[in-house]
Amino acid sequence: MNGFIILLAVLAVLFWIHELWKLLLMKDDEFDGRNDKLIWFIFVFFGSLLGALLFCLWRISRTTNAERSGRTEKFLRQTMTEALEKRENGNKGG
Repeated sequence: MNGFIILLAVLAVLFWIHELWKLLLMKDDEFDGRNDKLIWFIFVFFGSLLGALLFCLWRISRTTNAERSGRTEKFLRQTMTEALEKRENGNKGG
């Protein structure tokens, strides 16, 4: 039982270090606000596991939103291209 608790503690510390490292590697322009990186650093550093978990969830949601907006942009670009092609083909026939 003690070995299991030690293993969980080591995994928690490794997760915390990993998220702190990810935060430090992110560029300032990847954050919305001017001081967001500093605020996240303070929150993760002093918030320990809870701060790291919340930062991880924020990072994942940000990635998911970026992928969604990228897919939406691609879909809109494709739809506009198709609409313009149909319009051009319609004008040529008439």
